[in-house]
Amino acid sequence: MARALVLGSGAALPARGRFNTSLAIMEGARTLLLDCAQPASELLYHHGVDYTSVDIIVLTHMHADHVTGLGQLLHMKHHFIDCVAPRALLDREKTLFKGRLRYPPQDKWNDVNPWVNIYVPEGVEEVIKQYLRAIYMRPEVFTNFKIDVLPLRSGTFYRDNDFRVTAYPNAHIREYYPELSGTDAVLSSYSILVECGRRKLLYSSDLASLTEIEPLVADADVVFIEGAHFPPSQILDFVRKHSLKRVFIHHILATREEEIATLREELLKHNVTPTKDGLELEI
Repeated sequence: MARALVLGSGAALPARGRFNTSLAIMEGARTLLLDCAQPASELLYHHGVDYTSVDIIVLTHMHADHVTGLGQLLHMKHHFIDCVAPRALLDREKTLFKGRLRYPPQDKWNDVNPWVNIYVPEGVEEVIKQYLRAIYMRPEVFTNFKIDVLPLRSGTFYRDNDFRVTAYPNAHIREYYPELSGTDAVLSSYSILVECGRRKLLYSSDLASLTEIEPLVADADVVFIEGAHFPPSQILDFVRKHSLKRVFIHHILATREEEIATLREELLKHNVTPTKDGLELEI
């Protein structure tokens, strides 16, 4: 069964014990990342996950606390796919992973894909490509490794035997930057539904309003609701209203910690778990 691992549970403001937001979904020999904040590659390593298993990265919007781990993660995967001889996929027990790697299991080490698809809000693709070229992540230096930067649009944008991934637009960025309306700024932001077989995980990412995910929560087995822009009491009311099965508060703002602690018993009573870095669960 697919598993979800909270790499970073925090929001933009510094918080003790919380890195910025990234959620890893692991299935078979593969890892899908929902957002890729710093330091994603180091956190994967810290939790025993082979970062070469990451082959899909979804950036829900372009706020820095969701994207700043991208370059280093790609650099590290490129290093292991192309630069270590013999190919590091065949030699993990003699590398820095020795004694640390728990995922994927050893019998799937050679099943990881030597490519990464990066989905970014449509209109940002060329900016990301230019950034990657500037940090030397470019085809001229790749042997087996490959990166594709692809547009993230509303609807199902990725599907294979392991994952079906669908984007639902929200108004987070448009409402955050009203002064940018009518400019060339890309103002798209998305919530993401990931289906692994018959199991469904909804990742709210940042929202303008909780009502934006109301049509999506009923069928989800697991719901991650961001806690940066809504107090936990409001999230609790939302969960009660919709009788949700399993809810995790992620993207927690440092200033919300005290209220979360006060409401913890009531939150847990209604199947709401405030996340922490390193939390892992079956979907």
